[in-house]
Amino acid sequence: MRIPLAARRDLVGICIFAIAGVALAARAAAHTTGGAVHDHAAATAPPAARERSAVPSGGAAATPGARVAIAGEIVPDPCMPRDAVPPDDLCARLAALPRDAATRFLRDEATGELWILLVDVAIPAEHAHWLAQHGARVRVAGRAAEHAGVHALTVERVWRAHDHDAAPHGGIVGMWGDRHLELVSRERGDVRVYLLDAFMEPIAVAAASGTARIRGAADATRNARLEPAPEPGCLVVAGETRRPDDKDVTVEIDVHGEHIVMTLPFVSAASDPEKHDDHGTHVHH
Repeated sequence: MRIPLAARRDLVGICIFAIAGVALAARAAAHTTGGAVHDHAAATAPPAARERSAVPSGGAAATPGARVAIAGEIVPDPCMPRDAVPPDDLCARLAALPRDAATRFLRDEATGELWILLVDVAIPAEHAHWLAQHGARVRVAGRAAEHAGVHALTVERVWRAHDHDAAPHGGIVGMWGDRHLELVSRERGDVRVYLLDAFMEPIAVAAASGTARIRGAADATRNARLEPAPEPGCLVVAGETRRPDDKDVTVEIDVHGEHIVMTLPFVSAASDPEKHDDHGTHVHH
């Protein structure tokens, strides 16, 4: 059967119209960019909701199961009381987690993100007690995880800010604001100064510069440069060794935009056994 020319033209027009309608419907259901299909609900979610999907560690994303270390402040449960919680809020996700009144929360001081702390039973009871103190500034290390969209960390080790119970290198520790300096020296040996953060961890000193003034017998002084050493956080007094009658050293250090000035005493175990032991001696400025 032959179809008249006019009828064939009408049929072609109907087919084109139908195809165009199907294409428009497909575009309305999903957005495409460079061949990738994006979920419309995710693309239009508020920025804060999208940002919470990342798991940060000191400003970088942490893969679940990776070992990370985070410094921050212990904060109360952010969802107490739990009244009128929006279904897409952080509290709704926290509510899905098995937790009790002893659950700890840490606010990452680098990113502002909230972490739930899962305390490892192997950590000392004293360290677990630090995690119970709201407002305490701590550094925690362990394995990162994510539960119901909530950042989590299985805690394996805890440091408390400005915990001076032990000097990392057995020296004399002084505090300058949020920094620590540790003087390590032995008679007729070199003189080293370690620059440490609030948690007694070494700070990068490759770009640091400074001077040292050693006060010896009759208060005579010797001046020298401080030079970075290969050991992390370490500056060595160039060309000088500690003499038996040296009393103290005054250091001036420029590092990371800070100018630090501190005098640290030379203390020997023989002359002052109560002040110098394996934990070191502490002075404040």
